[in-house]
Amino acid sequence: MVSFKKLLRRLYTREDFQKFDAENMPEILRCNLSATFLELMKLGMKNPHRLGWIDPPESQNIDAALLELTSLGAIRPINSDRSKFVLTEMGDVFCMYPLSPEHARILFQAQKEGCIMEAIKIVAAMQTDALFSGGSDSKSDAEVERVRRKFETREGDHITLLKIVLTTNDFFDQLNAKTEADARYNKSNKSLEREYNEAIRKFCNDNMINEQHLKTGSMIEDQLKQIAIEQNVKFSTCGADLLKIRKAIAVGLFLNSCEYDRQEDRYRLMINPAITVKIHPSSALSRSKPAYIVFSELMKTNDLYALQVTLIDADWVRPLITEHKKIRKNHLAETAQRIQQIAKVEPKTKKQKLIVTF
Repeated sequence: MVSFKKLLRRLYTREDFQKFDAENMPEILRCNLSATFLELMKLGMKNPHRLGWIDPPESQNIDAALLELTSLGAIRPINSDRSKFVLTEMGDVFCMYPLSPEHARILFQAQKEGCIMEAIKIVAAMQTDALFSGGSDSKSDAEVERVRRKFETREGDHITLLKIVLTTNDFFDQLNAKTEADARYNKSNKSLEREYNEAIRKFCNDNMINEQHLKTGSMIEDQLKQIAIEQNVKFSTCGADLLKIRKAIAVGLFLNSCEYDRQEDRYRLMINPAITVKIHPSSALSRSKPAYIVFSELMKTNDLYALQVTLIDADWVRPLITEHKKIRKNHLAETAQRIQQIAKVEPKTKKQKLIVTF
C-alpha cells in the first residue's frame, strides 16, 4: 500500500488482481434485507418474492428476512398462504428509526420497561465501531487491563458501553462547567478551544476511548433522541435498576440468545442448538460462565465467537423463541406449498432458482 499526496494506492500481484470480480456485488445482495423490506413495506410492498428486482436476492434470504421480521413483531401475513405481509403498529415504529429491526425492537421494549434513556445511549454506541480503543504501544498490559476493569460490568458488554457513555457524559459536564467559568475571566476563545480539545484528548487517551467513535456515537444518540421527541415518546430512566435495560436488550436480540452447555464448554443458540459459539476473549463475560446470554454479532476466526454479550434471564426469551419456532414451522410449510404452486402454474415457461433452508 503506497500513499502519494493523500491518494492511497493499493498494489496487488497480477495473480491476485485477476481473482477480483469484474463488478462489485450489488448492494441489495450485501445489505440487511430485513431493514430494506421494512422500508419497502412502508411504501406499500406486500410480497417481496413478486417484486421486480434488478438483482434478485436468493429466495432463501428473502424468506429468512420475512421470518425475522415476523418473529420481531414488525410484520404480519394478510393471506392464508403467507405470501403477502403488512407492517404492524410495532413495525411502523421501527421504520421511524434509522436502525436495524432488532435494535429498533430494543428501543420499543425499553419504552415499555421504563429505560428508554439508557437504551438510546447503548443502541447509539452499538452503531459505531468499538468505543474502547484497546490501548496503544505506549501502555503496558497492566495499564490496559486496569482501564478495562474500570469499565467492565458483571452484567456484560452492553452495560459496559452504557458505563463508558455515562462516565464520558460526567466528564463533559465538568469540562463544560469549567470552560464556562474560564470564559467569565475573559479568556480568549482560541485559548479556551485549545484547552477544551486538549482536555478531551487527554481524557480519551487516559481511558483508552476512541475519540472519533465517541463523537459519532454522541451524534447518533442526539438523532435518536430527536426522533423519540417527534414521536412523543415519554422519556424514562431505570437508574441503577439495570435488570430493566437487560430485559429490553434480551427481547430485541432474542434471536441471538444462547444457553451454556457445560459438557461442551460452549454456548448453544437457543433457536438452533446445532450452532455453538464461544464468548470472545475481549468480552466482560469471557472469564465467567453465565447460564444464558444474548450477543450482538458473531465473528469467525479459528472459532465462532459471540461479540457484545449480555447476561440474561431465560424466562425473558423463552416465550419469544417458542413463538419463533411456531412461525418458522408454518413458514416452511407454506413456502413449500408456494413452490409447488409455482411449479404447477409455470412448469416450463420460467426457470426459477428456489432454495429454502433454515
